[in-house]
Amino acid sequence: MSRHLLPPNRTALESALADACAADLDVSPLRGLADSARCPVALLPWLAWSMSVDSWDQALTEPQQRALIRASVPIHQRKGTAGAVRRAMAALGVGIDCREWREIPGAAPYTFQLTAWANDNHAPAGPLLDADLYRRLRRVVDEAKNERSHYELRVGGQFDQLQRLASVARISAVQRDAAQCLPPPAHSITHLMQAASAAKTRGVLRFSMEG
Repeated sequence: MSRHLLPPNRTALESALADACAADLDVSPLRGLADSARCPVALLPWLAWSMSVDSWDQALTEPQQRALIRASVPIHQRKGTAGAVRRAMAALGVGIDCREWREIPGAAPYTFQLTAWANDNHAPAGPLLDADLYRRLRRVVDEAKNERSHYELRVGGQFDQLQRLASVARISAVQRDAAQCLPPPAHSITHLMQAASAAKTRGVLRFSMEG
């Protein structure tokens, strides 16, 4: 069988040109380029661009980048809802607790309170909670929520099922910061090591700003 599509009455020159231009290419690697799990690391930004991934700059690690690409379509399908915010945060390894204004006595309509537990979203060599983490997570929320709703964001650290640590820093219009420690929810302590770890968590901060 001929390796090209030239007719039987082809000339010798045409056959020679067809043979010279024939390229034996293995196209199997191309099949994984559009797959967030198999795409080479160097091409992940291009895959993210092609899928209109939001919050790309807020992902610090390769697994977070792949998770954002994988969640891009569901996020865009639900953009402007609490579900989109939750999916975007989950892709970055951040769990959230969300309270709508209907659940908060005296809250203004179309507002909500968001608490982000950000254990898995911080620089490897940096602190667990800092102002940069707060700003990154706030941008994630701004890109996923609707334009109408305003919110208060709190960022904290969750260490296990029995302990949660939270403190808050509020930034006023004159850029004066104040810090206030909030106690963790009351849980029974069933092990001596848990009591010791709870005593070491007094210095962690959670940043909060009304938007």
